[in-house]
Amino acid sequence: NPNDGTQVYSGTGISCTVSNLQDSIHYCFAVYAIAKNGKYKEPAVKDYIPEIYPKYSYTGNHTLVKDENDHWRIKFLSSGVLTWLSPDAEIDVFLVGGGGSGSAGGGGGGYTQTHQKQILEKNQMVQIYVGAGGEDGSGGTSYYGNLYAQGGTSTRLNGIGGDGGSGGGGGERGSDPYNPSGTAGRGGSDGGNGEDLSSYSYGGRGQGRTTREFGEPEGALYSGGGGGRDLYGGAPGGEGTPVIAAHGASAGSLRGGGPGGGYGGGGGGSSSGKSKGAQGIVIIRDARA
Repeated sequence: NPNDGTQVYSGTGISCTVSNLQDSIHYCFAVYAIAKNGKYKEPAVKDYIPEIYPKYSYTGNHTLVKDENDHWRIKFLSSGVLTWLSPDAEIDVFLVGGGGSGSAGGGGGGYTQTHQKQILEKNQMVQIYVGAGGEDGSGGTSYYGNLYAQGGTSTRLNGIGGDGGSGGGGGERGSDPYNPSGTAGRGGSDGGNGEDLSSYSYGGRGQGRTTREFGEPEGALYSGGGGGRDLYGGAPGGEGTPVIAAHGASAGSLRGGGPGGGYGGGGGGSSSGKSKGAQGIVIIRDARA
């Protein structure tokens, strides 16, 4: 009857819009024609289960993020196979490669790539690889199907910082006659180069464009370059947002450097062995204008 449930419309219009429905909840709608004397006919009834957020399965570690205005993102934190169970969708893809390892100089942050308006069909299966952080060399490549972003490179000869999404800072190597104070270079941030270490050792090259999520000005920041090694403590890595903590690691003191922070961060400069870069990440979302 008309008093059963929640009234969402009353009037003489031929359509209405009902807002604030919840994802995957079974709703029953009834439309009544009511006479002036209060009598009503049997209603026209429709069942409806809104699918606001995607239905899928994934064999690896992942998380679904529910954004404002019914938008969504899926973050893939380890490698696996995605099976899409929702209807065909248009998506954006964001990839971050693993960070390169650091030694004297900082490792380069993983490269980033954004691909917009990709088609994902119902029941389609997609192989996803999340690039590992480099332990003694470059970071691993991240893949979404045949789309990819390469890992950052490790420190080069003479303490030159690794290349990548953001460049690693230059670092001293043993007794540097051109750098007696041992001051090391900072890692690059947001696609920038790592800081040079006088004329003796240079910072690595960044990709020259933003490393923010989906390439957007307000997106979370990834792939900071690692800071170069110095004699008196750590040079900061490339900066990131607090939530993602996408810093390249600061360089260590003579005891060694720290691992790359966040996703895609380069390893910090180290005086003993190698400093591992951070793993990459793959993110998809509903396509945005």
